[in-house]
Amino acid sequence: MSGILRWDEREALSHIAAGHTEPEAAEAMGFSTRTLRRRLTSACKVLGARNLVHAVAIAVSLGLIEVDGVPAPASRYRYGDRDRAAVEAHTRETRMQRIKRHPLADQALRSRILAAVQAGTSVAAAARAESLTAATVWGYTRYDPDFRAALDEATRRHRTCSPVSRGRADGYRQGCRCPECRAAHTQETRRYRDKR
Repeated sequence: MSGILRWDEREALSHIAAGHTEPEAAEAMGFSTRTLRRRLTSACKVLGARNLVHAVAIAVSLGLIEVDGVPAPASRYRYGDRDRAAVEAHTRETRMQRIKRHPLADQALRSRILAAVQAGTSVAAAARAESLTAATVWGYTRYDPDFRAALDEATRRHRTCSPVSRGRADGYRQGCRCPECRAAHTQETRRYRDKR
């Protein structure tokens, strides 16, 4: 699944799931039939569905649309329900939104940063060249384990910390993610938390 459904795509799928014809659904939503078809086609693409029936099945299984007047779990969360299904659906939906809006959601940008790091540039310098910070780059790795593995491998091959800062938290702050700098940063963070 490559993204999340917009409200109009969800509503269109909900009408189809309820058994309405396309003209009935279009009238209920205040759209033309052509606009409704575009929304349904878009929903199929976003969900990675082969046809409309498949899209409805995926949306129902993910809790994205209402069926027989029962709101989807993510919608129930917005209305105040905090049962497990509603919380999980809401968490899944907000995570997908966060990933979609992240600056590194662009594959070409990730490739440029990775190529720069593999060429020997530090993560911080590669990020600065793209008007980002090293923290932003490393933060995205929590959403993309493949990117994380590639970035870890590139930083292991090319140490980005100077011999003076190697194995110190300074190296980590400068963008190095070698095991020594990472361990030093973790220790420093724990010491700081323990003092509070």
